[in-house]
Amino acid sequence: MALAVTWRGDRSAKFRCVLLAAAVMAVTLFVCAAVSAAFMADRVDQRAAQRNFRQAAPHETADLQGDLIYDSIHGEQIFVYLYRLKNPNVSIAGLADDAQVGDWFVSPELARLIKQETSLQRRYFDARLIGNEGVGSADELVAVRLVGPEASLGLSLVDEPAAEYSGLNAGVSFAQIMAGAAVVLVASIGLLRAAVGPVSVGLQRRLTLLNWLGATRMSLWKLQVASTALIAVPAAAAAAASWQVIAPRLSAVPVVGQRTLEGDLSTPIATTATAASVVVVMAALIALRRPYQYGGLRLTREPPSQPSVWRLLPLVAALSIVAYATTFSGTSRAPTLFIVGLIATPLAVTLALPVLIDKLGASLAQGRSVLALLVGRSLSINSRHSARSLTALASVAVLVPAAVAYVSVARTRDPAPPDSAVQIVSVRGDLTSDSLDLLEREAGGVFTELYQSVVTGDVRQPPTFTWVADCGNLERFVVLLECSDDGIVVEPAAEAAFVRFDAGATRPPEGAVLISRLFVTDDVEHAEEVLRYHLVNNDQINMSITSPADEQFSEARSVAWILGAVAIGAVVAVAALLLSLVTEAARSAKTRMRLVCIGADLATIRRLAAAETVATMSIVGLGAAAIGTICAMAYTLVDGSTSLLYWPSLLVAATVIAAAAVAALASYLSVSGTSLQEAINAQD
Repeated sequence: MALAVTWRGDRSAKFRCVLLAAAVMAVTLFVCAAVSAAFMADRVDQRAAQRNFRQAAPHETADLQGDLIYDSIHGEQIFVYLYRLKNPNVSIAGLADDAQVGDWFVSPELARLIKQETSLQRRYFDARLIGNEGVGSADELVAVRLVGPEASLGLSLVDEPAAEYSGLNAGVSFAQIMAGAAVVLVASIGLLRAAVGPVSVGLQRRLTLLNWLGATRMSLWKLQVASTALIAVPAAAAAAASWQVIAPRLSAVPVVGQRTLEGDLSTPIATTATAASVVVVMAALIALRRPYQYGGLRLTREPPSQPSVWRLLPLVAALSIVAYATTFSGTSRAPTLFIVGLIATPLAVTLALPVLIDKLGASLAQGRSVLALLVGRSLSINSRHSARSLTALASVAVLVPAAVAYVSVARTRDPAPPDSAVQIVSVRGDLTSDSLDLLEREAGGVFTELYQSVVTGDVRQPPTFTWVADCGNLERFVVLLECSDDGIVVEPAAEAAFVRFDAGATRPPEGAVLISRLFVTDDVEHAEEVLRYHLVNNDQINMSITSPADEQFSEARSVAWILGAVAIGAVVAVAALLLSLVTEAARSAKTRMRLVCIGADLATIRRLAAAETVATMSIVGLGAAAIGTICAMAYTLVDGSTSLLYWPSLLVAATVIAAAAVAALASYLSVSGTSLQEAINAQD
């Protein structure tokens, strides 16, 4: 019987099968990709943790000693691990068995950069590749070097995995990947709802006949589930099998573009099959219709019931979580709570849509005009059906403002430094006078020392900073307007380099503490190259370097994931909208035919179709955008570093209005004398 009501019948039945199969395949691919991304993040974290060692307790014998140095190239951080083995049985993940003291091992991405950058070739000479087991993500920059007894290493380590580790991971946390997956999943549910929306005349007649013959509601539901499964199972299986073959061979995450190691995106067959099964179950549940929906023109004893207001409770709960997250502003719990609320909000909005549409219809029905009455009653009666095709639109409208707020925060956490005529390199650590002379001579510059006054604990007397330099050496690189024991004044064009310091002098203030050294030079590229070479290769010089390039704007890696998820969600939402427009004629056939029977003319029916479309899309899109703006406002309060951007909400609102206008025009033009006659003939 399921075969009969599914594959056999009129052209509209076959069209519905094709739409549903295509939607199931697309959603299955989305779900499998999200699962693969979660597996990739977990694998990256495991590899990153595997290459780290637990710090030895005071009473334990260390198996090796180590340290971590932070190098960089063009502002990209390079993690340099130094190890000295004390136990010959210890092995470092990714290093060859024949590794010797002084050998360099680098990650694949760093090896690629070394081929392009001459400065890196000097720093990491004759470098060999780290094996995949010692590399976290494919695009991280990691170097490992074995050192001898002359190097001063600060950590005593035990050959056991560390609970915490330093280094780059996949670029996003598991929670962030799940947030992006939720965006795509909710939009995908909207696509499925739009795909199962059209019900062919043949299918309606068969279900109506079974209803008249006394079939129970459970029997009809089972039939619908079986009918949907006949379409969804082959489509989901084909998509899952395709992803199972493609995923292990991908060198980058689709849409996001982040590179991966071989096999990072692969998933077990059982997991992929489970994901496909979930999509099939979703499609089957979404396709269920209540018995009164297959009654044709027959007057039924069970009129359409109004959506329960209890559907609003999940939305209230989700927004409450978002609001509650703002009370933890500045703590680690705030982002986690916000992400939980952000994932829950679009899902809750989809549940609340029928209620919102029903309330809008009831409000419009109170109007004085006949058109308002007809539109309002139509919206109330068809509230559940109208919500099906607009699920994706509502989800994207909620998430776009919140996603833009997240991206804005991520992009502004590392602002660019002010323009300066003086280039500086900050050098920290204990350096001997011989080391300072060596660095100044080879790098072609001069050190200035930064001192901090002793903090008294009185908030009314914050610490002051003073940079101290030798006038004779400093004036070789900076134009000095004044230089004496009392103070140093540089040319205004160079002041930006020292904007963070309150004063300059030729001798340290009494009781002040040396906290940093600045390297002032007129050839920053050469100076930085020399200093970074000594940073990673001179075991007698202990320092860390922060150059202006390290402080330049650097976009957070999670931005690409969020933007990719929103892009996919937007495409899916547009597809669902277009699909709903295509199937609108079939949905409204009964309404048009009834209006003809009571004497409505063509113009009235056209205005009704256009007005209903505008009202439905406007209330859904603008209401969801308002909820998204509330979420964005909450996130800016949680972070506290940026102000709310209103343009995303305005852009979403303008897009919704434009889409509603286009959809209304399409609905208006789709109604013709011929279509009305077809509607009457379809209900004979």
